[in-house]
Amino acid sequence: MKIVFYNHYHNGDIHYSREFVKDIMKKTEVDEYVYHHSNKSNLLKDIENLNYSNNLSMDRQSQIIRNHDTIYINTWIGQCGSKYLLKDCSMYSNYEMYKDIYKQLSINIEDMEYYLPSIDFTKCNTKNIDTFLFENNNKKVLVCNGSVLSGQCPNFDLGNIIIELSKLYNNVDFILTNKINYTSNNIFFTDDIIKCEYSDLNEISYLSTMCDIIIGRASGPHAFTHIKDNYCDNNKTFLSLTDKILEGNWYNIDVCNQLWTNDYNKDNIINIIKNNL
Repeated sequence: MKIVFYNHYHNGDIHYSREFVKDIMKKTEVDEYVYHHSNKSNLLKDIENLNYSNNLSMDRQSQIIRNHDTIYINTWIGQCGSKYLLKDCSMYSNYEMYKDIYKQLSINIEDMEYYLPSIDFTKCNTKNIDTFLFENNNKKVLVCNGSVLSGQCPNFDLGNIIIELSKLYNNVDFILTNKINYTSNNIFFTDDIIKCEYSDLNEISYLSTMCDIIIGRASGPHAFTHIKDNYCDNNKTFLSLTDKILEGNWYNIDVCNQLWTNDYNKDNIINIIKNNL
């Protein structure tokens, strides 16, 4: 008997499913668990006994497909004619979808907060990050400045905003997930810090736990900062730049500081960041 999880879409979609996948694995007994997706094979490398495949022949809209000795579980939030997207691509929408999946599997679902993503960083390449952190003691701002792939907001340039802020705050380290054509003593790039030959999204997640402010717009790296360690840190500030609030502030919790704006004017974004440095 085999359970196959599958998702036709992006890195963030895979990340947001991780705790539900782990819980389903814990509450079912089959011979093999596999995740089919077209992203890098190491996205869920910390989950033991979960194999990877990039075979994506399953229907995008179905929720569960039973085929002889295999159960296929669709983890994409847009399934079933997007009926679960009443609260956008948030934890709240995902939870409603998985409630129906759990019912079909005849297993009990836990309270929503139980499913905040959590990564086992002992299975990640954190050595270079630890070295960087040891050598750099300044306040740190992680900027997830890569493009969004699902229309959460316009792909405007964050680089000029960070350049301007880096000149104003020499004692703050700005760490960007995508490189810009600018050199400064206090602008760093995750590629140069982590030095990972494969996908480094789990490592970016680890780095985010050591940063004071996280800025993003629902890209893959930004999604990977949405983990229990950060949500439950009352010294952590998120700034999400998305058209809809729940596309950026994926889950509301009264611990960390979550800011949001859909005013993409350069001065507005700079002022919000300055007020929190």
